[in-house]
Amino acid sequence: MTKEKELQNRIILEASQRFFNEGFSAVTMDDMASELGMSKKTLYRVFPSKDELLRAVMHRFVSEVEVATDRILEDPGSSCLTKLSRLLRFIAARMLRIRQPFLLDLQRSAHSVWTELETWRRERVLSKFARVIEQGMAEGVFRSDLNQELLLRMYLLLIQGIMNPEVLSQVPFTARQAFEQISKVFFEGVLTDRARAEHALDLSARESSEDDQSVWRLS
Repeated sequence: MTKEKELQNRIILEASQRFFNEGFSAVTMDDMASELGMSKKTLYRVFPSKDELLRAVMHRFVSEVEVATDRILEDPGSSCLTKLSRLLRFIAARMLRIRQPFLLDLQRSAHSVWTELETWRRERVLSKFARVIEQGMAEGVFRSDLNQELLLRMYLLLIQGIMNPEVLSQVPFTARQAFEQISKVFFEGVLTDRARAEHALDLSARESSEDDQSVWRLS
């Protein structure tokens, strides 16, 4: 990796943490330069504007999600139920990284980036969930009388509404415990009786899994 690429990655990493935690509008390029220990001239040479830096941050975020979700979907050793469970767990963990002020900022101050993010979420993320659910319906794992898109939107709204630091700070359980409770309600409602029993066994086996534990170690 070239020094320029290393510098770019370092800036994107710092910007991701600051933007996601504090919001896009609350962080200035002066703040970024000071935090990174570099001159504003150097920062603006790599990213001529905060909007360009924001776009780079979101492109990195989207790329990471794409790679991880494709890896889950393409695992030949996993059933559709396991794939769906892993997808839901991964998305929940990623959503914990992004605080509400950042999302509100995108809607108000960077509408084009917000529109791109919403389009990607609708066309790529939701379609991946839909593929797994379609497979599950064909295999008799998921109930066939459910609307796929509505089901996914209900789940994502539950995750978004509950699994954020502001809400979690007011309740006596961890992010992982909140996710498990949401998933329990979700799966008990959408699975057939046979699949529900299989999911319970899978969940029990996963509780001590090292791979599962790593999902919740957020940077």
